[in-house]
Amino acid sequence: LVNAVCFRVAADSDSDGSLESYTVTRTLASGVKSSNRRNSTEEGSPYSTKLTGIEPKHTVTVTMGANNVTSTAYDEDTNEIKISSVTGNITITVAVTEYTVTNTLASGVTNSNTATKVLKNASYSGTLSGITTETVAVTMGGETVTSEVYDSSTKKIEIDAVTGNIVITVS
Repeated sequence: LVNAVCFRVAADSDSDGSLESYTVTRTLASGVKSSNRRNSTEEGSPYSTKLTGIEPKHTVTVTMGANNVTSTAYDEDTNEIKISSVTGNITITVAVTEYTVTNTLASGVTNSNTATKVLKNASYSGTLSGITTETVAVTMGGETVTSEVYDSSTKKIEIDAVTGNIVITVS
């Protein structure tokens, strides 16, 4: 206990020996819960929580102070957030992520799937009709994925897990 007290005082940035208190703010999507309900924590102390109700459509973001610490604090396999030493206010955000679907089709070409939005990690499929000699291009998240997701013999676009905005262009 003496070592812990000495460490905490040594970790303090204030000259009066008091520890800074930081807030913990949670903005959680419907159905998501955090096991740690504390709204504040002390400077230098560890912080951890387990998120329940996480689904593939969710995006988890963890910030401490002005820094995004998601990659080091959040384990997406266990849905646990672990910060070894708190140095600023903590914000945990779990949001439903939707991506846009944009069809830019040549005259007379249609897509059987008219959706303009799709959830993160959801599947997407559509069949193009009215194609003659047009060129088909499909991008997802700015990357060309045509050869992986478009079958020119069936005219079907099939994406198993959407990871970015989809743009379908037939010219």
